[in-house]
Amino acid sequence: MSKEDYRAKIEKIDEDIGKLLKEGINAIRKIGMLKAKYGATVENTKRKEIIMNKIKISKETAGRIKIKFPYVPIFIPEIKKFHGYIWHLEGKYWTIPNNDENLDEIISAFGEEKIEIEM
Repeated sequence: MSKEDYRAKIEKIDEDIGKLLKEGINAIRKIGMLKAKYGATVENTKRKEIIMNKIKISKETAGRIKIKFPYVPIFIPEIKKFHGYIWHLEGKYWTIPNNDENLDEIISAFGEEKIEIEM
C-alpha cells in the first residue's frame, strides 16, 4: 500500500471518529436536556419516585413560608411564580411571603397530596 493510500485511509478513519464523537456529544446533550426537563433521571420509575417526594412547608421567621423539596428541576419554575421568592443556598430551601393566597397557590400548584404542612 502506498503512502497516499495510507493517508487516505487515515483521513477516512479521522472522519469516522469525528462523526462518532459528534453523535456521542449530541446524545449527551439530549440526555442532559431530558434530565433538566424531567428531573434527576430520565427513567419514568425514578421520575415518579422523585415527584412523589413530599414538599415540606413550614413557617419561617419574618412572615415567610419555608418550602423544601428534593431537587426536581420542574418544581423550580413553580416556585419562581411567587412574587418575593428567595432561594436560601446554605439550607437548600425556598421562602415566599406568608399569606393565605400564597399558601393556596402552593397547594394548587403541587397538589395537596404532595404537600406536608408544618405550620
